[in-house]
Amino acid sequence: MSKPIGIAARAKELIEKEFKLTKKDVGDLAVLKKKGMRFETEAFSAEGLGHVCFLSLKAPLGLMRMETVVICPENRDIPLINLDAMRAFGRDTQIVELYNTELQPPEEGAMAPYAEAKEKDSDIPDYVSGEHWYDSLRYPESYAKVGKGFAERLSDTACEMLKLWLNQAKGAQLIDSPEKKAKIKDFAETLYEKGGPAVDTFVKLFGRETARRMVVGAMYGVDN
Repeated sequence: MSKPIGIAARAKELIEKEFKLTKKDVGDLAVLKKKGMRFETEAFSAEGLGHVCFLSLKAPLGLMRMETVVICPENRDIPLINLDAMRAFGRDTQIVELYNTELQPPEEGAMAPYAEAKEKDSDIPDYVSGEHWYDSLRYPESYAKVGKGFAERLSDTACEMLKLWLNQAKGAQLIDSPEKKAKIKDFAETLYEKGGPAVDTFVKLFGRETARRMVVGAMYGVDN
């Protein structure tokens, strides 16, 4: 039986060291159950940063577990970041996705530390999920690995990349920009409309209305 992955707890601890988190009410989305699967969701406002969401999924008998962290930096003009960790049938998958939702392109060299962190795990097989509409928005410095026996390394690299991102956030100017918020909202709305692996699963299990509230509201915090 698989054990908790723990990336969400580690990520929350790292975020709380830098930004004050205030919990948001997600209503009935806090716990959803369907076909033996259990989804748990928490959302927070991170003071001076933006919206943060932690989502976990547990499949029947604990055969598969997944944890997701979404951080929407509406108050800093840096990439949106998603972290996904999954364990199924003895294989661990770790993904750290950096998306271009910025008003201005990154400064020269700003993304280099992510590439260096990613390169350390070049011996671990890449995780390939196929082609998706958001591929053009995802920075090449994003990280996606899969394999057996690499759980600790995968988790450590994800946390290293999150630390880099948080340092980038602290160094970025504090903003209150309708345009920045609109870019994040457009990303979330398009993700809901055009789909992706997680969104498609939500739609199949809970229908489009609940899926929209989950994706646009709880995960990305822009349902207004």
